[in-house]
Amino acid sequence: RRMRSVSPRSPSRSPARRLEDTDETQLERLYKPVFVLKPTSFKCSEGQTARFDLKVVGRPMPETFWFHNGHQIVNDYTHKIVVKEDGIQSLIIVPALPADSGEWTVVAQNRAGKTSISMTLSVEAKEHLLRPQFMEKLKNVSVKEGAPIAMGVKAVGNPNPDIVWLKNSDIIAQH
Repeated sequence: RRMRSVSPRSPSRSPARRLEDTDETQLERLYKPVFVLKPTSFKCSEGQTARFDLKVVGRPMPETFWFHNGHQIVNDYTHKIVVKEDGIQSLIIVPALPADSGEWTVVAQNRAGKTSISMTLSVEAKEHLLRPQFMEKLKNVSVKEGAPIAMGVKAVGNPNPDIVWLKNSDIIAQH
């Protein structure tokens, strides 16, 4: 013979009633943001594209904020923040400039909390070539034959120019 337990059901304890009485925040479990794909430090040359990829999860879905050396970055003509369908978010810096070098931090935040991760971007400056230019030009000088003479010029450029002295198209060796 089977025994069945019988418990008096109170209308106030019905599942539907309990659901109504439950605070909405108790229904939704909150999860602090977690980076499941972490961005990594990056090196590139001036003018190239720098890119940081990440994926963050949490409940509710976290918002992300990007910072460069402590200053918040927003979408502008050189900084693009893109989120793909698979949830991977990228910060794309094009063209990368030496001024973009430094510490980059992304902060993910929702009602459950916030977390952040930092990485470094190193942008190597291009060598800017400048053709040689005389700053002090050669001046005409009159001297007696056989007397010593000192002549000088100043030139700038990048890389620093080599100065070669000529007399009647022949190289003069330095003394």
